[in-house]
Amino acid sequence: MKISKRIDKLNSLKISWDKFISDPNNKSIRIRDVAEKLNVTEAELLSTKVGKDIYYLKINNYNKFFEQLFTIDKVMLLIRSNFVVHEKIIDTKSIIFDNNKIINKEDKLPILNFNINAFHHVFFEKKIHQNKNLLSFQFFDYKGDSVIKIYLKSKDEKSFNKIADEYRVDYNYELQDMSKINQPNIECKFINEYNLKVIEKIKSNQLILRDILESASKEKFPIQIHALGNCANQYHFGKVKNIMDFGPWINVIDKKFNIHAMEKKLSQFFIIKNQFNGIESYSVEFYDNSNNLILYSGPIIGYENEFNKIIKKVLIK
Repeated sequence: MKISKRIDKLNSLKISWDKFISDPNNKSIRIRDVAEKLNVTEAELLSTKVGKDIYYLKINNYNKFFEQLFTIDKVMLLIRSNFVVHEKIIDTKSIIFDNNKIINKEDKLPILNFNINAFHHVFFEKKIHQNKNLLSFQFFDYKGDSVIKIYLKSKDEKSFNKIADEYRVDYNYELQDMSKINQPNIECKFINEYNLKVIEKIKSNQLILRDILESASKEKFPIQIHALGNCANQYHFGKVKNIMDFGPWINVIDKKFNIHAMEKKLSQFFIIKNQFNGIESYSVEFYDNSNNLILYSGPIIGYENEFNKIIKKVLIK
């Protein structure tokens, strides 16, 4: 596609977006949801704002990039699907970065698995959020769908900006000309970390996510809650405390872990009866309306009985 046609396509989308957000009812809609309503991808929308505070980046060596990034002391990792957003704030001194994995240095448990080969478009964004600068690196696949986002959570804006400047390139309207891009053959399924032997799958009509979160919060025992996104899985092993409702979303808003889930959209799930190290326990797998596994919750080793009690109450109802 000629460059002039690419520019026309970008300008047309920019007009559509400006018209959409000029409606007061649309002011608070997230960019991902705007993209869906305009029948484009999130990265396509972001590309219309490339300029002073949004850069297009070219990264040839992602291992080097992440090594640089993780010299900054505190960041937030975010992945999402249509119905789940999973956020982890990490102190980079307490992690190990190993190619496609971020691992907790102390207990060797995973924090984030992702496939670097899925990254095709990368942006840096600086915007004002709640009267503060919010800086992020955003990684998208070949279509322009989000894989992961990484936000600065310390005051070291200088280092974050310096990394962005190193990889900044001119934007040549790549997202406006995707006709020559073929879908890459990328493996995005990650091996089960625990080799659980599934004994039985139980289908229930009872919504269960709220029971898990509220019970674990009230009884103060840790759980696993993992989100599965676009070529990325993110993990939380620990307690959940502050459970809140915002519209259709049930949320955990804790100091270093947030999750936002559209509860009623997670009505398709299986209770899994597992066997691990001779101990019988339950876990729960949640699926979206396209039968994609998007959320998992289960017990922490040593707390199987506490988690099992929640599930058994649901099975009795």
